[in-house]
Amino acid sequence: MQNLPLISVIVPVYGVENYIDDCVRSLVEQTYPNLQLIFIDDGSPDNCPQMLDSWAEKDKRVEVIHQVNQGQSAARNHGLDCARGEYISFVDGDDFVQPNYIFCLYNGLQEKQADMAVGGVKYIKNGVCTQTKFVLEGQKTTEQNQSQTVKYLLENYIALWGKLYKRELLENLRLPVGRKAEEYAFMLRLLQGVNKSAFCGEGLYNYVVRENSDSHYIKPNYMLDNIQAIDEAHSICNALYPYEVEWCKSWLATLLYEFLSATAFGEQ
Repeated sequence: MQNLPLISVIVPVYGVENYIDDCVRSLVEQTYPNLQLIFIDDGSPDNCPQMLDSWAEKDKRVEVIHQVNQGQSAARNHGLDCARGEYISFVDGDDFVQPNYIFCLYNGLQEKQADMAVGGVKYIKNGVCTQTKFVLEGQKTTEQNQSQTVKYLLENYIALWGKLYKRELLENLRLPVGRKAEEYAFMLRLLQGVNKSAFCGEGLYNYVVRENSDSHYIKPNYMLDNIQAIDEAHSICNALYPYEVEWCKSWLATLLYEFLSATAFGEQ
């Protein structure tokens, strides 16, 4: 245990006081002990700032950064600037993880000498698991080439959370600030640096479905951001993944259709 490398977990926090205690508790109770837990209070207007400070007093691994509200991307970037770990993971402030989340992903990286490890996801609504996505049909750990990795993540969840990365993958990358749907192009660029991935079949990450969250419904005022993000992702697919360009085009067209449908039917 003494020789385990430091792993930094970055958590942006805004307006999630009903969820943040579960999130923090799930991280401080990880079976992997050597953690830097970075919580970025992005000018949260509720009791999250005080709640985070209270956790920091209880556990020295908890580091709280208070900043003026700038959005989730800026918060994550701030966390990246402060991360000291050899490996980095992201968790959202309204989600929580299984006790073996970090250990399972870390072991996957080590066993396969991989650059990135991906875990399964449980979708939680009103305290009930509504769906579980096991990576690679629940196989314990296996390797996939880059083409298969890109396909899997685009089809399932192209998100920063639920994964563990070698620090080098993120050193020269930062998320665009001031717009929504920022993860698509960022993740495609990040994946370009991944030579090998490890997949852990367990449902390690608990994604809490909230009716009023930005990711649950596509708001009309975010439409331009979504379209711009898809257009940028399309350009990156053409440049970086020529062997999958037709498949990527199909995925992007489906994504755009979902955005347009969500807005047309008033899901806001």
